[in-house]
Amino acid sequence: MRLLAPLFVLLLTLGTPLAVLAQDAPLTPPVLCGDLDEADCAILESSQQAMRDATSFAFDVVFSLNTGGFPDMPVDPVAFDVTTTGKFSLDPAAAVAARAMSDLSLQGAAVDAEMIENLPGMLLDLYSGLALDVSVNLQTSEEIAALLAAESDTPFPASLDIPLRMVDGTLYINIASLKELDPSMDEVSADWLGIDVVGALEQSLADAPVTDEGANEAAMASAVSGAVTMQVMKAIEPYVTVERMDNVDLGDQEGAVFCYLDRHGWLHRRCPVP
Repeated sequence: MRLLAPLFVLLLTLGTPLAVLAQDAPLTPPVLCGDLDEADCAILESSQQAMRDATSFAFDVVFSLNTGGFPDMPVDPVAFDVTTTGKFSLDPAAAVAARAMSDLSLQGAAVDAEMIENLPGMLLDLYSGLALDVSVNLQTSEEIAALLAAESDTPFPASLDIPLRMVDGTLYINIASLKELDPSMDEVSADWLGIDVVGALEQSLADAPVTDEGANEAAMASAVSGAVTMQVMKAIEPYVTVERMDNVDLGDQEGAVFCYLDRHGWLHRRCPVP
């Protein structure tokens, strides 16, 4: 079941956006506004500030890649759509942990070893109090699916669905579609697989507790990471353009829609119609 280890690591990162959404104003990373006017940019900034206190929300994210022109590529263009929909909620302790973890990721040089020593407890609080219901869908063409299957000698479907649930510290993954990619998964008769995330974290901490030396090293790494995050955001801003789309009807109010594109059109040349 070689796919499960990297998948588990990937799924743990689902909690990371929660920390970013719950941060305090002084640590808020720059908002990419591109060429938007002040009024539209203010909407994005206000939205980011409002999300810092959110403890539950629903989302619908679509990432589209459409590119081509590669020499000797048997399929042109190469296109993928990844759609992620779902709902998150945090209990009070998890919300506090999310804010603290956000501080660690953005404080840079201000992070010290004592803060890092508190990180294991933050992680336990976060994943103990995190509830999620998420569906991830990967969509590509039949031609690309056939190419991937030929390269890997493993059937690769044009559409791949991975439903996820997290309840009381246990992550549940529907592996029905993954069985097509990894024949070794056939030994698992059930379609849903449960992973005790909190139990695994507790065992990991018991086996390898945080030492002073490890905390200092982690603090240094966090300082570098925080500085790099800020610099990357500033560095990519000249290459990003933001378009204000038509508002959408949210029932009792209208919602503002913004579309982010790479300025040179290498990855996506137009904004989708909402």
